[in-house]
Amino acid sequence: MTKALSASEKAFNQAKKQFVNLSQRTTKALTRERNRLARQLKIANARSKKIRAQIDAKRERLTKAAGGKATATIKAQIKELRQVLAQARDNTRGIRSELAAVRADLASAGEHLARAMHVDKAMAALEKQWARVARSKASKQAAAEKKAAAKKRPAAKKRPAAKKRPVAKKRPVAKKRPVAKAKSAVKK
Repeated sequence: MTKALSASEKAFNQAKKQFVNLSQRTTKALTRERNRLARQLKIANARSKKIRAQIDAKRERLTKAAGGKATATIKAQIKELRQVLAQARDNTRGIRSELAAVRADLASAGEHLARAMHVDKAMAALEKQWARVARSKASKQAAAEKKAAAKKRPAAKKRPAAKKRPVAKKRPVAKKRPVAKAKSAVKK
């Protein structure tokens, strides 16, 4: 039974790890795709702007052109530029629609990544709490075992306290002998 629980926990941890990794990879890939499409859109917009400027310049030249052949040539060039501009607009529309889809996918992937990170953090907090509870139970169990072992052991015999040496009595101070009087003083 415990093997099944261990296997289930292992599978859960692997699935959690895969979810986080897949969310991160997907988010990075979609971010790269969004940046690539944004660069393409910027290039396409610059190209359209350049073509519009060319069309405006040709129109000005057309108004100033005096000859019929020059006018026909400029009109043909304007017609070609309008077709190129239409293609550029179609291209930018396509890029914008792709970019919108990628942005939507990126937002969804970002939400999944946030969930994955929250799940990962929550699981780490739970595992930390479980480890703390397990340590406290283990320490309580160890203390209980130590206490039980102490009860089983016979009480150690106490050694009798060391006898104190009697304090040595002070020796009486010798009395000073009176100084003998000088012999000459005694004989007088």
